[in-house]
Amino acid sequence: MSNIAFNWVRRVAIPALTIFVALMLPSLPASAGQTDSYTLPQQAYSQSRARDYKVYVPDNIQSPAPMVMALHGCKQTNNDVLNDWGLKAAADQYGFILVAPYITSYDGLRNQNCWGFWFEHHRHQGAGEVEDLHQIALAVENNTNYDVDVQRRYITGLSSGGAMAVVTAVAHNEYWAAAAPAAGIPYGEDAASVSLSGQCPGSATFHSVSRVVSDIGSEVDDAYPIPLMVLHNENDCTVIKTSADRIRDSHLKAFGDSAFDPGFKY
Repeated sequence: MSNIAFNWVRRVAIPALTIFVALMLPSLPASAGQTDSYTLPQQAYSQSRARDYKVYVPDNIQSPAPMVMALHGCKQTNNDVLNDWGLKAAADQYGFILVAPYITSYDGLRNQNCWGFWFEHHRHQGAGEVEDLHQIALAVENNTNYDVDVQRRYITGLSSGGAMAVVTAVAHNEYWAAAAPAAGIPYGEDAASVSLSGQCPGSATFHSVSRVVSDIGSEVDDAYPIPLMVLHNENDCTVIKTSADRIRDSHLKAFGDSAFDPGFKY
């Protein structure tokens, strides 16, 4: 695990953080529980689409239970989240409701099944993919089959799903208790923030921290400094580690954390 980098953005004193460590474990006990399938219909706001999603609930779960939303990466589906990430076994062990949305359909030029974190119309509260994800979370919360602890709602994701977890953590920071992007991208970035050359080391360009901070400030409408646990592989040649550093620094500066070091040099 020496090539895994952890960036802690504010202290997150919640047992559910052990969930995200499970993503890196080689094996976990077989899961036991129920998986339900749903579709969020297309909503009236701009750029909404019908979205499929699945909800896994362990047997004998205690109520109310934490909710963890996990977003797949490019060329993946929510079945990969459920079957390959170890999160169902983690849900069994730690007692949380696992929500796995599927992008289902999408607009614009992108690799297969990527979340559109770089599109302006998909990263603001009240529209597009980020609002569809919020509405999925609300649908689960309002479903009488589940009893969600409203103080323990969490979101994670991998790659483009990690980038969209960052977007969601900014656009709806008042809703989520914490977020844990893995190989994510800073809020408001362009597609150039991802290295698509296939070469190692990868090469990407990023907005300045001050620009990201400004974009975050323009989006958030609540003072809650949502905690982040930023996960990244130091040898990632597609989403390079600079991305994780920028997520960390922009978040700390945006919310006025004393841990932000304005003298840090990239």
